[in-house]
Amino acid sequence: MKVFTRLLEGKSVFALISGGKDSLVATAFTKEIIDKHKVNCRLQAIHVNTGISVPGVEDYVRRVCRDLGVELIVLRPEKPFEDYVREHGIPSVSRRWCCQYLKMEPIRRYVSRVEGEKILVDGVRRAESPRRAKRKIVTWFNYFPCPTVSPILYWSNEEVESYIKTRGLPVNPVYNVLNMSGECICGVFITRRKLLKIKENYPEIFQRLLNIERSVKTGWTFLYRNGKRIPLSEL
Repeated sequence: MKVFTRLLEGKSVFALISGGKDSLVATAFTKEIIDKHKVNCRLQAIHVNTGISVPGVEDYVRRVCRDLGVELIVLRPEKPFEDYVREHGIPSVSRRWCCQYLKMEPIRRYVSRVEGEKILVDGVRRAESPRRAKRKIVTWFNYFPCPTVSPILYWSNEEVESYIKTRGLPVNPVYNVLNMSGECICGVFITRRKLLKIKENYPEIFQRLLNIERSVKTGWTFLYRNGKRIPLSEL
């Protein structure tokens, strides 16, 4: 933890909190380390309301940060999700423009305006995917004006769950329904099962996706199965 505290010392620290378990733990852990070791820094949590999230996610993040005693900054994209879809099409694994415009760009704009040394904190873990297994504790992304540190990079699923339980951290209620944070229902990696759960539990979100899909002239859809497009109207 000495390395982590040295990285934070004297900086503006921005903990990225999506509403998911990993970002929850990373934010709470960062606050705990700062308090325990009396690190001289300014901690702010950043939540990006993507504009295509499940209702209640932002409220949940606000409650968590209030209980942790962490100042929260809520950011939003410059335009509604529908406007970006008209420009770039429905997002997919091969067309992941959504991450840049809905999440990264609002963060970049905000952090770039802050003077002095700064650092981002995220909840990325190597156990999540082969791509993230290549991440290092500290990473420089060309898109951001400062490094990103991943304090729980080597934590297992069990360690994350244990930290949440022992610290009494509240889990986003959306997890009980979708097994995900629900902060971005943009279509990338979405499955038929999750879409059916969205239709059942968040019908207004499903209808919004259906309307977007119908408005796209290319015939692209949110759901693909075995390379075949499946319109939401068939669900």
